Amino acid sequence: MPEPEGTPTEQAIDPEAVCTPDRTPALASTPQLARLLQGVRPVVLASFAFLKPALDSGALIAAAVYVAVACVLNAHVPRRRAVAVAVWVLLLACDLGWVTAALLHFGVPHGLVPLGYGLVVGLIILLTSRTLGLETGMLAITCYCAAAVVYSSVLVNAVIEQTVAYLIAGISLAGGLIGYVVNESHKLDTSRLAHQRIHTLVLATEAVASGEESGSVWPSVASYAAGVVEARRTWVVSVDPASSALRVRAVYGPRSALQAPALNPEDPGLAAEILKSGHGVLIADHARRDSRLSAAERLLVEDHLIAAPIATTDTVLGVVLATRRGATRAFTPDDLRALTLLGRTVGFRIQNVRLIRALKQQATHDSLTGLLNHGSFLEEVDMQVELARLGRERLSLVLIDMDEFKQVNDRAGHAEGNRLLQELSETLRCTFRAGDVLGRCGGDEFGVLLRGVGGEEASQISRRAAAAVRSLREAMGLPARTSASWGIACFPDDARSTDDLFRKADARLYAAKRAGGDRVAFGDREVDRVSG
Repeated sequence: MPEPEGTPTEQAIDPEAVCTPDRTPALASTPQLARLLQGVRPVVLASFAFLKPALDSGALIAAAVYVAVACVLNAHVPRRRAVAVAVWVLLLACDLGWVTAALLHFGVPHGLVPLGYGLVVGLIILLTSRTLGLETGMLAITCYCAAAVVYSSVLVNAVIEQTVAYLIAGISLAGGLIGYVVNESHKLDTSRLAHQRIHTLVLATEAVASGEESGSVWPSVASYAAGVVEARRTWVVSVDPASSALRVRAVYGPRSALQAPALNPEDPGLAAEILKSGHGVLIADHARRDSRLSAAERLLVEDHLIAAPIATTDTVLGVVLATRRGATRAFTPDDLRALTLLGRTVGFRIQNVRLIRALKQQATHDSLTGLLNHGSFLEEVDMQVELARLGRERLSLVLIDMDEFKQVNDRAGHAEGNRLLQELSETLRCTFRAGDVLGRCGGDEFGVLLRGVGGEEASQISRRAAAAVRSLREAMGLPARTSASWGIACFPDDARSTDDLFRKADARLYAAKRAGGDRVAFGDREVDRVSG
């Protein structure tokens, strides 16, 4: 039963129990009892018809109509939890009422016999459904049909009673069939929802695999979460990598076209609590009044709320929250389990994407500088040369080699040498354009590929980079001879293939080193065109 007005009904679900069936006794046993009584009622009524003095036709018709209505109500369980419980309680009260009236009419000794028949039939239905795996509702329908035959055989004494018998049989049979149809409809709805959830989980997994977790994947997660639990609005919260602050990444549903509300660090709200605990939360009623919600979260929350972590085994990456209005049914533990499963699926997929990206980074990039390693740089240059050939575009290759780098290692140690290489790599990143390709070709040798740039422009850019390297030398307090030499070759002016491009740039690089180092060399007359 719902809590009193103003008190949210909340339940926390451990993620480890995400696939555990719901074992809430009050709600798990009541529908089973209702389906059982669906087959017991007509048997008890038929047994009363055998007793003498028999019930008159009006009483039998009224009882048969009640049995049929009770069957329909039990089959078509209301979606709201409080209403469903109220219906089941009302039907049980009516059962007790008309059985009590029959006992008073026949007397207790005679009246206990039909109740005994009903108890026996109930046990048979229960044992049959457990041992043979038959559905309780179908067995109850069989009892309806048998009871209808009993009505007809007992009451056929006159034309009027014959009409009454057929009427009672028709009502009972119709009630049973309606109950069966509604039961099957509910099964189809449940099957449809389960299929929809599985399909949505697959789509969500594919969306994470094809998107970056910091970008387009979050709106997809929010929309798929709405499909999994049939929510009116969903949103995703995660930690911003840049600021380490909580941030609403995406909103789906009403307000999705508006800017997502900002979360106040001083008022982190429910999302922050779930990020810390790693447990999902269900609030069945009056969610807006929950004291754990932040002001920003109250802008999105409606009457019912569930929230689940986007998590792996040991890491919580974010939180997905879903809400509904009070006019619709409240969320159930099954909804929370489905949302938690979605969070787990997305979390592990994001972790896999990050792991694959890290492995790819290790395979293609230099671990010290973060630039492309030698093999990956060669592949990139080869591909860009082919594209430039097809598009008849120019590109320039710049090879860079440190001067007197061995002295740095010998005098200051390898740690200082590694720091110099890292600082040089960062200087190259800042000096060259964002679209240029940078790689580490050897111990202290680097390469830069400038797309759409000829030799003259590449020389100017390299001179600016050489000046930045000189500033780096001064900032790190390195010896005066510590510098870099630069060799430039242009496609297609200087070379027609990748190998020729590297050979030409390498020849000019060593021409610059022979001229004293700390120089940029390009053009055909290498020595004359070398400048400091």
